[in-house]
Amino acid sequence: MQKLSKELFNEIKVYMNKESRPLERAIFNYYFNDSNGDDILDMLEKFQNSDGGFGRAIEYLESTFDSERNGWCSVPVTVNGYPHAPWWKHRNDIGMTAIDYSWGNPTAELIGYLYEYREYVTKLDIFSLVKYAIDNLNEHTEFNSDNFFGIDNKFIDKNLDYLIAKLEENKKMLPTWEWDNYLDEWKISKIEWMGILTLEALLSLKKFNRL
Repeated sequence: MQKLSKELFNEIKVYMNKESRPLERAIFNYYFNDSNGDDILDMLEKFQNSDGGFGRAIEYLESTFDSERNGWCSVPVTVNGYPHAPWWKHRNDIGMTAIDYSWGNPTAELIGYLYEYREYVTKLDIFSLVKYAIDNLNEHTEFNSDNFFGIDNKFIDKNLDYLIAKLEENKKMLPTWEWDNYLDEWKISKIEWMGILTLEALLSLKKFNRL
């Protein structure tokens, strides 16, 4: 079984502590550098409202709920006025992005969050939404394995090998996508995404004992 070498991990450690965003840096040091986690809380506090919440998320979700869709679209039409990846473009001809052809993204996940914090939900019938999400999931029958949500172990191993190969090649993970406009903003976003993707790769390798 292939593992990430200690020498390469040490190189990546330097990268994460010099070039990644402070939040990813704090999470990295919690999992890999014996940090107590206080730095993560300090970084998250920068995004926190005075009432302890983050961005009035529940109120926003309740106010933007689309009853005809029985859920949410991934982004509002106003996204077109700001730098964004091409797949986030809101198309007027279909009234949504290409991602929104699938009901479950992001609606299923958002319903899960609302259920978790249901005591704060006042305008939506969260139990009806949960039932709708479960019924929607049960309509899908193509689950060929009972391991890791239908993913065969050999494909998981192959993906982990791929992560190691890319880290050996680039000393970090690079985005597999690009923007074809807003190129100045993409340069900044790309740097931030490299830290996020590198952290996610290392956590996956740690989980499957590949470090």
